[in-house]
Amino acid sequence: LAQSIDFQDRFARALRHQIQRESQRLEAGLALMASIGSISPFIGLFGTVWGIMEALQSISQAGSASLETVAGPVGSALLATGIGIAVAVPAELGYTYFLRRVKNAVARLDNFAHDFYNVVQKNGFSLTPATQLASQS
Repeated sequence: LAQSIDFQDRFARALRHQIQRESQRLEAGLALMASIGSISPFIGLFGTVWGIMEALQSISQAGSASLETVAGPVGSALLATGIGIAVAVPAELGYTYFLRRVKNAVARLDNFAHDFYNVVQKNGFSLTPATQLASQS
């Protein structure tokens, strides 16, 4: 199979595969960071709902809706939302920052591969530079 594929095609394919491998390696932790950024507000919201349910149970047990009965559980519920947002914002900012850096790195790899392919093509896909071949003739 290796002999049936043109060397130029094999060379271009090897460059593409290496760029894909590097891209995957660079993107390794980004999925976790994106997940944390998108899920944490929902976890905070769940904590808020849970806290409000506790507040309603406290009201029903106390038999009154005084400020003292409601304030503690509702405050705790809102704290859960605040923590969820406090986790989500840095995670999303970090994800965006690192994703941009990965895209820039992959673009630089693509540019290098294109330039390298052109140099190798100019040398006739030979291991010996074209200038040395001309001087040997």
